[in-house]
Amino acid sequence: MALRNLITNAVKFTERGDVRIDAQTRDGGVEFRVTDTGIGIPSKALPALFKPFAQAHGIESRRRGGAGLGLHLVKRLVEILGGSVEVESQVGRGSTFRIWLPRDGSLTPERKRTEQTQHTRVAA
Repeated sequence: MALRNLITNAVKFTERGDVRIDAQTRDGGVEFRVTDTGIGIPSKALPALFKPFAQAHGIESRRRGGAGLGLHLVKRLVEILGGSVEVESQVGRGSTFRIWLPRDGSLTPERKRTEQTQHTRVAA
């Protein structure tokens, strides 16, 4: 779901140029990169980018569709899986989003609680 969201956003905001998806092993995990040559994100918008309902391009984002929840959900899901998400961007040049996930499948405390809750619901 996280990669799908990043790829969809990259395609949505890239009218010309290309979108690349790469993966490589790094630091005991796997790093996925989604890079585009789209409109880019203003540096002042980057700190709030992963907050709910944040939209870096306001009217432009709404015109292209979206409520400003996708990147927030990407960050939450990746963190539950024990990973991290980062972005680099330049207006007019494009963006690169990186997701890193641990290879060993280790669970973060939050993910353990989520799984325990799900097991409790199933057992009830």
